[in-house]
Amino acid sequence: MRTWLIDTGPLVAYLDRDDPEHEPVATCLAQFSGQLCTTSAVLVEAMHFVAADRDGPGLLVDLVEASGLLIHESTQASQLRQAARLMKKYADTPMDFADATLVLLASN
Repeated sequence: MRTWLIDTGPLVAYLDRDDPEHEPVATCLAQFSGQLCTTSAVLVEAMHFVAADRDGPGLLVDLVEASGLLIHESTQASQLRQAARLMKKYADTPMDFADATLVLLASN
C-alpha cells in the first residue's frame, strides 16, 4: 500500500474551493488509493487556517474521517526537541514546526 504524508497546504486547498490549488489537489486526492498520514501539528495548523470559514473546522474533521487520515502524535518532549533542532538547522528555508514533524515522521 502506498503512503503519502500530507501537509497543511493541501488540506486547506482541498477544503477551500477559492484556493488556486483546489482543483489539482482535489484531483490528486480523488485518484489516490493508499494511506494518507500526517501529524497532530499539521492538523492544528490546518484547523487554524480553515477557522476563518464558519464551516471550515467541521469540514476538516469530515475530511479526516472520510479519508481515514492516519494522525501521528508530534508533541511529546522528545519530538518537540527533535523538531526544534530541525527548525534551527533549516532556519534559512524556513521550516516551521508542522514541517519539522513531517520530516521526523518521514524518517521513522
